[in-house]
Amino acid sequence: MALNIKTLGTRALTALVFVAVLLGCLLWNYYSFTIFFFVVAMMGLNEFYNLSEKLNARPYKIAGFISGAFTYLSFLNFNSGNHSLLVLIPFVILLVALFTKRECTIFGVLMTIGSGLIVGRYILDASIFLWLVLGTIVPVLATIGDLVESMLKRQAGIKDTGSLMPGHGGILDRFDSLIFVSPFAVVIVQLIP
Repeated sequence: MALNIKTLGTRALTALVFVAVLLGCLLWNYYSFTIFFFVVAMMGLNEFYNLSEKLNARPYKIAGFISGAFTYLSFLNFNSGNHSLLVLIPFVILLVALFTKRECTIFGVLMTIGSGLIVGRYILDASIFLWLVLGTIVPVLATIGDLVESMLKRQAGIKDTGSLMPGHGGILDRFDSLIFVSPFAVVIVQLIP
């Protein structure tokens, strides 16, 4: 495949804007970050429902959005004593998941384990075992999420699930790795001290 400079420029500009908004929300305060990811989650859920309809499914959208919102909001209090930990976990998982696409899975596994150990030891003062478990399992689950979403798109005969992020596809295309990672990470953080 030849290098397309225009597409590369579009992808780079979109990524730059997204990262700027993400970091701005993260650095502003806990609530801006939470609201930002709530909006992203609901947009991704909408893309998933649109993809489902292309596969001749009839999802219960209203019930799905309501249960999705309640599920998201229920995770906000899973560690109410330490909001900084709550904010850092999805951010670290997001950064790691961005490195775990099929094209660089081995590098992603090594980066995930390494960054998990560094974050656990020097930033959060958390259990090294916790971050070692997360660092080992996250790349596997991220790859599964990517493959499942790709399979659904192939069955529906579409390239991108949306057009919000030019050059990257939709929200679901960008966050497909988190489909399996996020629930697992929350459970593991609760189970391992």
